[in-house]
Amino acid sequence: MEVSGGGNPSLSGTGDKVDLTIYGGSEANLISYQAQSADLNVREVSEVTVNAPGKLDVTVVEGSTVFYAGSPTFGRREVGDGAFLKRR
Repeated sequence: MEVSGGGNPSLSGTGDKVDLTIYGGSEANLISYQAQSADLNVREVSEVTVNAPGKLDVTVVEGSTVFYAGSPTFGRREVGDGAFLKRR
């Protein structure tokens, strides 16, 4: 899924994987969607909240923030200057 331009999607339920690219001041609340893994690319002052108890691949840059629930195993973990990756 790709979100831009201030979009604000939310998901609920369960699934195998979340693949999300988000930018342009957007915000995605995925805390009510439990995915076994997630691949997140977050940039341009955007925010994602995710519930991925399995594997989490994340790139967060350019003043963006990723909040995550649980204790995922990190694959890719890239956090740029001014960006944050925080457990919720």
